[in-house]
Amino acid sequence: MPSSLTVRMGGHGSLARPTAAAATASAILAGPNPKPSAGVGTGTGTAYIGGSSSGFDAGYTYTDYSVPGGTTTLAGLSSWVAANVPDGASSTAHSRVLLGAGRTYSGTGFVDLTGRSHITFEGGGTEVAKGHTGGARLTTTGSPDPLNLVKASVWRAKSGTNSVSATDIRFHCMTVDGSYTNYRTTSAGANENEHGFSMEGVNGLQVSHVIIEKLQGDGLYLSDSTVGASSSAYYTRSVTIQDSTIRYVGRMGVALINTQDVTIDTCTFTDICYCPFDIEPNKTWQAIRGTTRFVNSLIDGDYWSWGSGFQDAAWSLGAPLASSISGSLTISGNTVTAAMYPGDVQDVVRGGYGEMVYTATFTFTNNVSTNRRAGPIVGLSGWSAGATVTGNTGWLSSGSFVGNYGGNGTITQSGNT
Repeated sequence: MPSSLTVRMGGHGSLARPTAAAATASAILAGPNPKPSAGVGTGTGTAYIGGSSSGFDAGYTYTDYSVPGGTTTLAGLSSWVAANVPDGASSTAHSRVLLGAGRTYSGTGFVDLTGRSHITFEGGGTEVAKGHTGGARLTTTGSPDPLNLVKASVWRAKSGTNSVSATDIRFHCMTVDGSYTNYRTTSAGANENEHGFSMEGVNGLQVSHVIIEKLQGDGLYLSDSTVGASSSAYYTRSVTIQDSTIRYVGRMGVALINTQDVTIDTCTFTDICYCPFDIEPNKTWQAIRGTTRFVNSLIDGDYWSWGSGFQDAAWSLGAPLASSISGSLTISGNTVTAAMYPGDVQDVVRGGYGEMVYTATFTFTNNVSTNRRAGPIVGLSGWSAGATVTGNTGWLSSGSFVGNYGGNGTITQSGNT
């Protein structure tokens, strides 16, 4: 074990959070790739620094905490982290939890990160394109709370107040899953709150080289901190989801409910029951703000919007409420090899409801499809700042590429086939 590295091990004990005073951080040299995040640990007490090829470790120092071998449940992991892992010192000096390559944590509980800050969770896997091999697996076997107060998510943060729920939390090289296999015929229904990540009111979230699958709800659910209506709720912000795969889930791939500055980059979405990407403010005071990007990603498998009558777009932009999308929204450089479920007639990009307020600039450029269909491909309504729709190929068999449903500013179109 490197002499500069502190690894704490132990069982469940008092839930009093340890202080960081005794921790000794070990430096990591910055690499050429600007992507941040965590290194690899075995989780066996022989932790080591091993800069990831994606540059996830670049610019960070860590104090490592290896999860003891007797911890095998989600609830046990949650308790152990609360009792043994202090918050990190800063946005570049993190406490790092080494989950252990090949280990499994399961059960009806979840890992509660409410109130935590500057922590990296390392699954110990080896990075591969849009995922990992050999990393830890975290599996929920629980049923969601029907009142929507405690989601049966694997990872959860929600303060229940107007205050931030968690700050600067990062995940690397792990699998997060459930046991749902009916996505092709049945939506999640009453179990829709079984998410991989339920991050509600989080300031700073990074998910890198993570596989999220077989959950009844959303892969990631990004909302705000309160239970019930509050226009002062703390909304989730500064989110990056990269180099990851989301597949076989019963609702959305990623759902944005109340957010600011979200980037989804170089990910794969496979056989999503509803929408791979969903912007869905559910209350009049919820909104999408800042810079929102869905780029360089793949939507594959057989279909999205599984099931006759679901009628869901690949990119669903908005919900039928008087809420807003502001700032900028960019969908660019993506490839779609899946098709909408046979018989569904929804636009591929559903961009508008009459009640919504869209002041964001919208860009849909350089996206490629391998399945042609009748237009419109992009349906827009209420985008007062207009839109740019250019350079999209392989989509159209007949009709117009853009459906202008009213209330839009100037829509610039060229090179769409």
